[in-house]
Amino acid sequence: MAPELYGDLFEPLKDPARFRAFRLEGNTVAWDNGADFAPEFLREQIVEQVNAA
Repeated sequence: MAPELYGDLFEPLKDPARFRAFRLEGNTVAWDNGADFAPEFLREQIVEQVNAA
């Protein structure tokens, strides 16, 4: 996910401790600073990783 962590909202999530401090919200993961990823985006990332393996 590191390449996706850019911009004011996602940059703080480069800190591993902060990244691990996510919560489940609806159908996705979210952080206390308002950052979240669309469920479709997360699925796409997982499929790409599986297909690359």
